[in-house]
Order: sequence, then structure tokens, then C-alpha cells
Amino acid sequence: MNNDMQEFVEVFLEEASEHLECMEGALLELETTSDQPELLNTVFRAVHSIKGTSATLGVRSVAEFTHEFESLLDRMRDGQLHVTPELTELLLESVDVLTGLLDATASGSPEPVALDKVLAQLRTLNKADSDLSAQDNRSDINDSPQSTFRITFRPSRDFFHFGLSPLLYLRDLAELGTVEDVCLDSSALPPIEQMSPESCYLAWALRLTTHRTKEQILESFLFVDDATFIEIVPEPKDSDQPDVVEDSHSNAVKESGKLLACNASANGSVVSDDSSRAKATPRGAGNRESVRVNGERLDDMINQIGELVIGISMVEAEWQSLSPDVESSAIVQLSKIVRDLQEQSLSMRMVPIAATFQKMNRSVRDLSGRLSKQVRFEVSGEETELDKTVVDQIGDPLVHMIRNSVDHGIESPEERIAAGKAAEGCVSVRAYHQGGNIYIEMQDDGKGLNPDSIRRKAVDRGLISADAKLTEQEIYDLVFEAGLSTAQQVSDVSGRGVGMDVVRRNVEDLKGSVSIASTPGQGTTVTVRLPLTLAILDGLLLSLGSEVYVAPLLSVVESFRPQPGEVKRLANDMEVVQVRGEVVPVLPLHSVLNVEGAVTDPYEGLLVIVEDHDTKFALLVDDLLGQQQAVIKNLESNFRKVPGIAGATILGDGRVALILDVVGLRHLVPSQASRTTLTGELHDCS
Repeated sequence: MNNDMQEFVEVFLEEASEHLECMEGALLELETTSDQPELLNTVFRAVHSIKGTSATLGVRSVAEFTHEFESLLDRMRDGQLHVTPELTELLLESVDVLTGLLDATASGSPEPVALDKVLAQLRTLNKADSDLSAQDNRSDINDSPQSTFRITFRPSRDFFHFGLSPLLYLRDLAELGTVEDVCLDSSALPPIEQMSPESCYLAWALRLTTHRTKEQILESFLFVDDATFIEIVPEPKDSDQPDVVEDSHSNAVKESGKLLACNASANGSVVSDDSSRAKATPRGAGNRESVRVNGERLDDMINQIGELVIGISMVEAEWQSLSPDVESSAIVQLSKIVRDLQEQSLSMRMVPIAATFQKMNRSVRDLSGRLSKQVRFEVSGEETELDKTVVDQIGDPLVHMIRNSVDHGIESPEERIAAGKAAEGCVSVRAYHQGGNIYIEMQDDGKGLNPDSIRRKAVDRGLISADAKLTEQEIYDLVFEAGLSTAQQVSDVSGRGVGMDVVRRNVEDLKGSVSIASTPGQGTTVTVRLPLTLAILDGLLLSLGSEVYVAPLLSVVESFRPQPGEVKRLANDMEVVQVRGEVVPVLPLHSVLNVEGAVTDPYEGLLVIVEDHDTKFALLVDDLLGQQQAVIKNLESNFRKVPGIAGATILGDGRVALILDVVGLRHLVPSQASRTTLTGELHDCS
């Protein structure tokens, strides 16, 4: 496959992926709504688009499958088949097979195992439906009015660049009725030495006699580009002069070229209305336009803008050293422009989380059917946006957690009724922004977690000692330990103790956190906190010896210099400070990061209170140096993963500063149970 064709295929696969998401969402909604025609049209248009482009690019397996898929949808739209749970299940299986075929096209992997079975079911339904309804359809067609249209079709010069084929559209027209008097207009062909093999110079005019309406004919041209000219003219029913009609076709082709010349430059494509001639109107006038951009190019641009931010910080630092008492208006204006440019570039990577929620919806639907459970899935905040990198990496962990809710959390209808609940369980997920982070909450109204069962399993696994004193919250957190599962039996769904530890690790790799809250008999809530973006953060500069570290500003609660007697040293040599009645452990950064020359006496340094979700601890540092926007540079790609360090950034003076990982540092502080014990010791000391 040459490079140009490979590029076309890659674009096709990206667009097909979007169509698949649209199809699956519409089919899932089809089960619970009465607005079936519009949903069916949505699915039909997506399948039709994939079919046309795959046939043009020679992806035969996809083209053949979508042909049968489209035929079934067409019969459903015509009312020959009615939506049933069984039929919806087949359509969803067809989406899965189509996804597998596209994956096979992209990676060269084997075709999906279910291909032959699903294809046979589609063909059987199409054939059976055709045999059973042929006579009725013939009668309906004979009773419905028949019209003749003169159609002019002039593809744009760039028609082939979009992976389109004129012949496919002509064949679609032939399926709508009887096509006659096809005229080819080759008047636009240039001399052979000026001809481009990638441009389309031909046009067609034809007569179509059909029972379809003008609007239904236009559906065949839904996916042409904006510059393509289409004219659909109803032919008078009392016309009995075929020769005149034939001449008018030739004239229509010639006239269409003139109309195209004046309309294509001004308006775009031509669509039909109720008048005798189609009028040129701008497609999507007033709507936002979008441009598909390669992800690597976008990342490179964001990285370069990050370098620009570092550069302007250096300029500001240099100016301050030369003229400390004079503010440069030019530098202030330049800083504002760079900041706006950075925010705009980062917003380009922000995408809604709706697609991930849709995967969860499909998972709940399929799994509840397999387990014979009645589960209602509710979603809110699906329009919430976050970095595409985060969305791509968080999808699988979220689906795994929602499967746990259906498998472990929601009871069978009989168990729920016996417990005084409704037979139908509810699993809900919502996303929202708060404090520069995105929170995703998954909640079910099932049986909740059993602390005693979790504790016994943890003891059996050797994760804790039999006499360990843990709070209820710490017992729930044991679910995230590797190898621990609360399932009564192992199934192909869950129960092997793998998954939740991977979920936590994946979330923490994204600089986020995950926590569980549960009430036995009432349900469980899992909360995931994620940063909006992984590219930049607002940081607080901390001085530690001769080094500078950056603490994420969103994690900083407050900072203060402790007064004599406020810091207590306990029996285990751990230091704590009491802040407004709350015991907060002190974490000396110099010992954790092995920094020499740093302040070791809390009364000579500063305590910076940071928090991760519900855990607070105090970082002992030398001093605060101010606030700065930090462009995050990954350490792992050039060095290795360092515990407690999230990355690095470049300061305005050119020095490298390490960015603290509050989630990683949290694991170095005492547990909540220890702090509960320490509270008593602290009171004894005071």
C-alpha cells in the first residue's frame, strides 16, 4: 500500500471510530426511547458512510458486512421490521463485529470470531424479511405515487481526496428505482498533459423513476463534500415528450456547470428544496467548523508553547535582575499573550468524557443480561471535558469498576426484594469539575462492602496482621491491594483479585487518586480524582537546601511557621503538629529526598500543609519562593520513575526543579489508624 493510500485509510479508520461511537450510543438509546425513526436514521447514516468509504478504499470485508448491516437498517426504517430486544442485540453485536473488522484493517490482526455467525444472521433476516414482505411491499409500492426526477450530479475536483467514489452514489440511485437516460458530461476534461489523476472532471445527468420522495433521494448524497453540485428536479407528470426530456438532460448538465461555478465559490454544496430547482445553500451555515489534526502534531505544538512559557519566565527573571524596580509593559503584555496562547492550545486537547460513559453503559447492559440482574444506568456530567490523554487512559479502569458494581454490588431481583428494595438496581456515574480537578463518582445501591469479610481475606492473604487496628475506611482501601477479592466464587467476570490494584495504579500514574466509601446494605461509592491536564500546572516553589521543588498549588492548603511547643515528637520518633484540633503528621522532605544542607528544625523552617483527597500532612521546607506556572517534563522517558516525584520543570533562571507527587508522598505518612492513636498520645503530651 503506497503512502497516499495508507494516509487515506488512516483517516477512514479515525472517522469510522467516531461513527461507531455514534452508532452504539444511538442503539443503546433505541431500547429506552420512542423516538425510533431519528435514532435509526443516525445509525443508518453512520453505516452508510463507513460502507461507501470502505468500498472506495478496497476494504472489502468491511464493505460487504456494512452492506448487509445497512440493508437490515433500511428495512427497519421502512417499518418492515420492528425494534425488539433480540433485534437490538443483533445490531449491537454487528457494531462489535464491525469494530473488530476495522481493528483488523488497522493492525492486520485476525478478523473477529463472531463475523460469520453475525453475518449469517443478518443475511437470514434480510432474506426472510424480503420473502415474507415482498408481496405486501409490491402492493404498497403500487398504491404509492411514483415520480420521475431529473438528477444532475457533478462531483467536486477534490472528490477523490475524501475517499469518495461517484460510481457508488450512482449505484445507490439505481437501488431507489429505475434509472434511464444516463448522460456523461466530460466537457470539463483538460488536455491530457494538464490532467491530474487525483482530480474528478466528470459529471452525470440521469432520469430516476421512483416511489421515493426528493428528501429520500437526497439521503443518498449525505456524505458528499461541500463543493459537490447536486440538482434534483421533479419532472412534470403530464409530460409525454421524451425527446424534449432527453434534450433537457443535456442542457441540465451544461447549465449545472455554470451554476456550480457561481455557487461553489459563494456557498458550497447544493441541496434540494420544495421548488422546481435545487438552490445553492451553505452546508452547516452558522455552525462551527472543525479540522482533523494529527495528535502528534498537536502534542508537539503544546510542547513548543510550553518552551515558550519557560522562555518568557527567563526573560522576566532577567529583566528583574537588571531593573528590579521597573516593570516592563512589553513583557507584561507578552506574558499575557503567551498565557492565553497556552490556555488555547491546552483546550484543543480537551474532549468530553461522554464516549467513556457510553462504554460503561454498554458494559452495564451486557453484564446485567448475563447475570440476570435488573440494572438501571444513570449518567450526569457527560459533557465534562478533560485532557484526551487522560480520557484514553482512564477508560478501561472506569469500565472495570462499573463491572464490579454490577457483579459484586447489585443483588439479584430476589435478593433485593427480600431486603425491601426495588427489584431493579441502579448504577450511576457523574463527572464534575472542582478546584482544577475532575471528579468521577460511581455509585450503586447494592449490598455494599462487608468490612469483616475484607478484613478476613486480608489476614488470610498476609496483607495485615490478625491484631492490626484499622479504621473502616482503611479496611475498604484494602480492596485496592493486589490479590484481594471479595467475590464468593471466581467467574469470567471477576473474582480473581486482579483489577482494582491495577485501577489504582493507573489512576495514580495519571497523578490522580481513587477512594471507596460504602454503607453495608445500601451501596458503594467510588470516587476518582484526576487532573484536567497532564501538560501544565500552577505550582508553589519550595526552597530545600540549595534545591527548588514545586508543589502542585491545588494540593496546598496553607503554610505557616510553627510556634514553640506546637510540634510534638511521639514515642516512635514521629513528629506531628496540631492544626485547629486536627493531628497532622510532619514529613521532613530533606530526609525523604536525601537533600543536604536543608533546615531540620521545624521551628526554623516552614510547614506546608498539603492534602490528597481526605489525607493531610505537613511538608517541612526551608522557605517559600513564590508561585509559578510549571510545564511538566516527564522523567520516566529520560531517566526513571522516582517515588514522590511527578516530573520536572525549568525555572525562569534556567535551573531544573522537580515537581512533587503528593499522591506518592502520601504513602510515606502514617495511616489514619495510627493518627487516631497518636491523637491520644498528643493529648497526653500536652
